[in-house]
Amino acid sequence: AHQKPTSSASMWALQRLRQRPGRYNMRSTQRIQLLTTQVRNSQKINHIFHPDTGKRQTIIKLMEGSTGEGDLWKTACSNEFGRLMQGIGGRIKGTNTMHIIPRIAIPPDRDVTYMSFVCEYKPHKTEKHRVRMCVGGDQLSFPESPSSPAASMTDVKLLLNSTISTPNARFATCDIKDFYLNTPMDCPEYAFINWRTIPDKA
Repeated sequence: AHQKPTSSASMWALQRLRQRPGRYNMRSTQRIQLLTTQVRNSQKINHIFHPDTGKRQTIIKLMEGSTGEGDLWKTACSNEFGRLMQGIGGRIKGTNTMHIIPRIAIPPDRDVTYMSFVCEYKPHKTEKHRVRMCVGGDQLSFPESPSSPAASMTDVKLLLNSTISTPNARFATCDIKDFYLNTPMDCPEYAFINWRTIPDKA
């Protein structure tokens, strides 16, 4: 139901073969075809596809059991609702980022967008079946920059070079879980949620 990760070694080996056209033979041509397929498949990594049709699956299809893992995806979707709202089942702590309101409570002068669901399979995570809800920002009017700037490649290289060139230096990184959830906003944004995407457990 999901693609297996492909090592970056495939990309490196493919580049090496393409740089040596004068040494091509039947075996190297077959090798290039195999590596090309692996590299292309790596672009699909972690997205969920139907094992027979090859079509990318929506959260609704996944919860209906299109890949034979309906209960797992229902739990994953419930976890995301609990994470964004007030928690669920004692296993997920809520953040009060999102609240369900009736449609009539939406101010008439505010834009309303959609909610999309990103479904992924993360084999190295504790929660392997993962669902993330994303607000359709293309339907909202926001006067300021909506981006979340990250460190540039130059900053990363300077930091790593400084660590490498400093005797006995040590380097460490950390990941802040759910960092962007419940970020303070001057005014709330509104989005419609298809009732079919709300699992019974939520």
